[in-house]
Amino acid sequence: MRTTMNKFFTSLEALLGATFGALISFITPIAPFFWLAIGLVVLDTITGVIAAQKRKEKINSRGFARLLSKIVVYMAAIIGCRGVEMVLYVPNVTFLAVGAIALTELMSVLENTRIVSGANITGVVGGLLSKFQKAPDKDEDKEE
Repeated sequence: MRTTMNKFFTSLEALLGATFGALISFITPIAPFFWLAIGLVVLDTITGVIAAQKRKEKINSRGFARLLSKIVVYMAAIIGCRGVEMVLYVPNVTFLAVGAIALTELMSVLENTRIVSGANITGVVGGLLSKFQKAPDKDEDKEE
């Protein structure tokens, strides 16, 4: 009986070790994306609280509960995209999803910054980006 139990626990340890190793190898490449998403959500929450105080709005616990749900949903989205990349061999799905998450949270931070400071950083960034867009060539519009 003792030999059977030793074999069972050895097999269980091997199974748990392999599972843990596979999980770590799956999560490690996307860990910086988790930290980025968490950092931006926390930054958005901080600037949102300051903006709410500036507007003299009441701050409630429901808003802070949203913080946790946003983090969980963003992490689930990142994990799902990583799985699609690995299983279906679709490149850059995770990068696109994280880019969308980062842009969403960053725009919210900039909106809160506008409320607190009055500086329209979003408009300035948009104006700078529009300068880099290529203007249509007037010669191309004319027919010869």
